[in-house]
Formats: sequence, C-alpha cells, structure tokens
Amino acid sequence: MLKDFNTLRNEMSKERRERLDREAEELHRRYLVLRELLEAGEISSEQAELIAWLEPHEVSKLLSKGDMTVGTLGRIINAMGGDLRITARFGDKEEELYRSNAAD
Repeated sequence: MLKDFNTLRNEMSKERRERLDREAEELHRRYLVLRELLEAGEISSEQAELIAWLEPHEVSKLLSKGDMTVGTLGRIINAMGGDLRITARFGDKEEELYRSNAAD
C-alpha cells in the first residue's frame, strides 16, 4: 500500500528530515537564482536548463571558466543532447578511453 508524504516524513529520523529540508532549501535557492538570471536576460533558457543539471561546484567552475573534469564536461554535453567520447589513436589502432551519453 502506498504511503502519503506526511506519513513517510514522520517515519524518518530527525536528522534525515533536517538534511532533506536543507537540500530542499538549496534547490529552491538555486531555482530562484536561475529564474532571476533568466528574467534579467543574463542567461538563455538553454543555459538555465544546462546549469540546473549540474552540481553547485560544477556550476561555479563553468561560470568561472576554470578547469573542469571530463565527467562534468560529459554531463554538460549530455544536457545539450550529445555525448562525449575520448579516443586515443596509436598509428592505425584506436582505443576509446571515455564515453558519456545520456543513458549513463
């Protein structure tokens, strides 16, 4: 039988409820910032959608144009509808070293 949200929440430990509340507050804060940036014309809707898929530390790296991991770059490309492949070539031989796609 399915339980409603309040029943599930009441069964959680106090620590878990507090952690989930903090996570919800952070998500709401990120949403408000993205909405403000969109409304101010600072970013496009495509950029907002992309940023929404990233973790906070990845967003700051992206916005500061600093170094990012291959995994972060793969997630960005996935959010744009593509996939990232890194292939090493040695003469006539190729070895796929990394592949990121939306199914991952």
